[in-house]
Amino acid sequence: MRQILQGRIRVSAGVVTKKGAPLQYHYTCLLTLPERNVSSHPMRLTVNGEPQEIPDETSIAGLLKQLGLTGPVAVELNAQVIPRAEHESSQLKDEDVVEIVHFVGGG
Repeated sequence: MRQILQGRIRVSAGVVTKKGAPLQYHYTCLLTLPERNVSSHPMRLTVNGEPQEIPDETSIAGLLKQLGLTGPVAVELNAQVIPRAEHESSQLKDEDVVEIVHFVGGG
């Protein structure tokens, strides 16, 4: 995941008096930090027996999208079947083993 961080900083530079009336100076600047990769390294998974690297914080649904799999699929995560309703909320972790069965019609 890539992320751009930005923010505004307001700094009070000091108070100076002139003929008894206090003057307060403010400096406002926009701070833009360079783009940085939030994850330090990709996760390593085994998908259908093949090693894969995917971005950190990827869900099962995200993996399926990356692989271009649409339609009904069955997913097993670390020898446990994950219901389709849980694909979006099931986060993958480094060294997970994923088996995906994609149903194909034919005759």
